[in-house]
Amino acid sequence: MLPSPNPSNPLSDFEKEGIFRICARNQVITDTEALLRQSSLSIENAASTLHDLDPYERADVLKSALRKRKAPLISESCLEALVNARTLTCAESSSTPHTSSEHVALFMNSSLSTLPDKDNEMVRGLLDFFRLVINHEEESNMGVTNLASIFALIFFGTPVTLDPLVFVKESKKRTAMLEFLLVLYTEHHDMFNARYACLTPMVATRTLQCQSTTVLRGERVTLFFSTEGLGYLHVAKYIVCVKQKHLSQSFSLLSEDGAIIPQRREKRFSAQKQEKTERVGSWPRAFLTVLFSSSPRE
Repeated sequence: MLPSPNPSNPLSDFEKEGIFRICARNQVITDTEALLRQSSLSIENAASTLHDLDPYERADVLKSALRKRKAPLISESCLEALVNARTLTCAESSSTPHTSSEHVALFMNSSLSTLPDKDNEMVRGLLDFFRLVINHEEESNMGVTNLASIFALIFFGTPVTLDPLVFVKESKKRTAMLEFLLVLYTEHHDMFNARYACLTPMVATRTLQCQSTTVLRGERVTLFFSTEGLGYLHVAKYIVCVKQKHLSQSFSLLSEDGAIIPQRREKRFSAQKQEKTERVGSWPRAFLTVLFSSSPRE
């Protein structure tokens, strides 16, 4: 649970004008990074060190640390899922508790669950903070486009090319992808709940006619969300909603090697995922703790 608002700080980091855009002193960044790299440093001491910095120094330390990662925050497999999300079609929202865009948000939420636990926590923490910055754009002067242009390559990686024109084109694609994610996260924040996120591969055991498409026998699908009465499936470029009784009658789970698992075990899977997430702890949590030390969770 994130700390409660700090009354001693009248202006929260997310309200600071130009946060992430205004540069801090380079020596402060270098010294703080060296301290954070100490293996013996506890989360509490890291948080204390970061708390002593001003908001712009904290923001630049965070950017610098993330840019020095060996890999981007979003893995290749997760990026592929997010790219697919932009083209998903859902024609069945009228018969479900969610709108079409909420279906896409739920799919993206579950896609983020495929990230390693520490990256998953950092990505969701950053998105939480970016949402606050965006919601206070009048004070911060930092909207979706500003944040996406700064963090796109941190999230999705730098294009590997020697052609400057290709580099610019690919960078713009990454920026657009992050803008899409930020808009969905800001508008449908309640859909992004890690506790309900999982991607469960399944295979159709018989042909099923749905409103938007036909799921053929033997076709592989992905269950990404469930309500008491419905299961939400990713099928090719469609989101298909299936009644739970049809889900159990017409689909079987797939193992990692593609073998059919006789019985569904989503409850056990969800419990394992939640337990695993609760054990996460590292210097990224210190960043998130300090970022939210004066930021009420909206």
